Amino acid sequence: MESLIKALNQIGGYAVSSFVAVGATLKDALEKADKAGYERGYADGIREAREELAAVKKQLFAIAGALASEPPPKPLNEIPPAPPLARAPRGSVAPAVLDVLRSSERGVSPREVADKANIPENSARGSLNKLSQEGKVEKRGQLWFLAPPPIEAARREIF
Repeated sequence: MESLIKALNQIGGYAVSSFVAVGATLKDALEKADKAGYERGYADGIREAREELAAVKKQLFAIAGALASEPPPKPLNEIPPAPPLARAPRGSVAPAVLDVLRSSERGVSPREVADKANIPENSARGSLNKLSQEGKVEKRGQLWFLAPPPIEAARREIF
């Protein structure tokens, strides 16, 4: 820039002062245009955000209206307890427990057995222990599994 000013100084002072004035005017015009563009973009961003917020508020009010039309849920202390499960008929629990274990690809807890077989948890535990004594099921950690066939059990012990 300095070399340009020096060159213009050689031409004459009038040209230099005109050049500087034109540069300052251009700089001011560019700054004003930049500021105006920023403010337009800022205003557009605010407008878009307000439109999105209005759409979200509309959805929330629709959900709130739907919820308001439903009766409020009862407090937990007013919900009556579930009736206890009736005693299962004799001889029906063990087959139900075995069916649950057969349908599971992974081990099953006594609670899961009780829930899936629709029997009391204590009955599930008792049946699992009895079936274990008979060699039909086995416990690994906290989960119960069908016992492997005798040949497979022997193979496990050998290898």
